[in-house]
Amino acid sequence: MFTKKLLLDMDTGVDDALAIAYAVGCGAEIAGITCGFGNVETAEAVRNTLDLLTLLGRPEVPVFAGDAGPDGQPFRVSEA
Repeated sequence: MFTKKLLLDMDTGVDDALAIAYAVGCGAEIAGITCGFGNVETAEAVRNTLDLLTLLGRPEVPVFAGDAGPDGQPFRVSEA
């Protein structure tokens, strides 16, 4: 059983989605999840996280949006 609360900082694409699912599956107490840009844009990371938490039966976990990009500037994932 977990005795510590986790605060996860994610840019929820595939890898972070698996990490969240693992934490939920292990019974971790997740205090909240912050989302920022990285693999995906911040808004998409927030949507992905909220959708995933709903699918995992944990919609009560708070999710917070971070900056949209470096120094608060918009960030776009390149379509390479």
